[in-house]
Amino acid sequence: QQDTFDMSDFPFDRIDFSAAAPDLESSSSFRSLGFLWIRLKRNNHNLDQSSSTTIRSILRDIHNRNPNCLARKWSVENSGNSKKESDLSVDAVLQETSNHLERFYCSTIISRRNDQDSLGELLSKVLAPFWKVNDSKTTPPVLGDAKHQGGAWLFLGSNQEDSTQKKEDEDTNRPPQKKRTKRESGSPLIGRAEHVDDVQHSGTWHVQLSGNKTWYLRPNPDSDDWEDGAVPVLKDYLGKKKANQRHVQVCKTKGGQVRLCCHVEEGDLFVLNTKAWYHRTELPVDNHQWSISIARDFNLPAPQLLCPRNVSKGEVILEEEDIPDQFPTAETSKGLHNCVLAEVAEEENDEESDEAEPTVIVLLALRDIEEGEQLFLERREAEEEEEDDEEEEEENAPESIDPRVIAKKNWRKGETILSGDSIPEDLPLSYQPNCQLVENDGEVSMQAIRDISEGDVLTVPPEEGDDLEDYEEVEVELGKGQITRGVS
Repeated sequence: QQDTFDMSDFPFDRIDFSAAAPDLESSSSFRSLGFLWIRLKRNNHNLDQSSSTTIRSILRDIHNRNPNCLARKWSVENSGNSKKESDLSVDAVLQETSNHLERFYCSTIISRRNDQDSLGELLSKVLAPFWKVNDSKTTPPVLGDAKHQGGAWLFLGSNQEDSTQKKEDEDTNRPPQKKRTKRESGSPLIGRAEHVDDVQHSGTWHVQLSGNKTWYLRPNPDSDDWEDGAVPVLKDYLGKKKANQRHVQVCKTKGGQVRLCCHVEEGDLFVLNTKAWYHRTELPVDNHQWSISIARDFNLPAPQLLCPRNVSKGEVILEEEDIPDQFPTAETSKGLHNCVLAEVAEEENDEESDEAEPTVIVLLALRDIEEGEQLFLERREAEEEEEDDEEEEEENAPESIDPRVIAKKNWRKGETILSGDSIPEDLPLSYQPNCQLVENDGEVSMQAIRDISEGDVLTVPPEEGDDLEDYEEVEVELGKGQITRGVS
């Protein structure tokens, strides 16, 4: 039996927009947890947001006028029951008769650099039911002055029951089969394997436009983004639940890993720091709506930094160890910048030496600054646009295998390779495995069952009753860890 606990004890709850904190407070909460989940308030608007058909019509119209907009970065995340990925091209998915596509999951990126008009049109139409959108402002209000980076992600998929099997049950007047494989009906459709993102932005916001999506999360203990190293401990909430709460829970996987499970519904805003949280998604069964969501990467403005004392022009304000990673900036045209980062000699050395003189980075005043005055570095608009273009090219990184399942060294039979939360949730399966999962005193470990060479992919056997038709056979480029799907 699960215990109930007070709402104030659980920081990962979904909150209603009416109860959401002001933007500064919400931004502060996100900085601390890397997580924010809000049930949006729907405005009076003529877009029937409850119908995925309406959104697909908007996408189809944009695609017909600008074919490259969605096709340029189109990717099949899970081909479901489609025989080949060509059945899931942009044209095939968006055609008006695409309701026959029962199980699939695709994504794309709408480029800000190449498709700015189409991007603006899409955002203004699908986000208008939730907040006021204009050409320069598409950021969720709770994120205040956050700035977007690159274009927008679009995720769309379907996970309907197997209509063929369902019709057979009806025609033969027999009860539905009790056991069906995951590839058939009744089970979630899995997206990419659990991963963290190697990115520079503060986080990514997602709006669930139609249907549902389930997120599985766990903290990345190696991330530098946890304030004061305060990594959330999910197991403190294991076995507990909130009264009348069904859309969020802390659960344990078959391998013993503890995860935060969030059932995101249509009209939810889900904000995540994807560097700080390992994450994966799946689509629950829904016979009525496609799951469609839109997402954008963003940067929060740097926290306010005040001058610690009166300084004169050219004087050092902060030494290298005191300079924060994020620093407030101001556009050149506004003339607010009052300091600059400079490289100076670490110390004077009278002895002659052929070696280069050691240097340090310091913050110098560009003019006289009074104590308590806000500090700004200069931000050139041209540099900002150039950075955006470079970052956008990196957004759609190729899918890769979890690096933890590639052996970092040679292992001998019987040695423990991984244990506890360091074991990935989605382990490669093989009929000729090199590892097995072993549980002792409630702790799960991954042990070698034969000698393993550095660089080998760690695999475990399928569990009894598993049907490997649910899994794709893939090739892994070991040098990069990149996955090639559709191996025959």
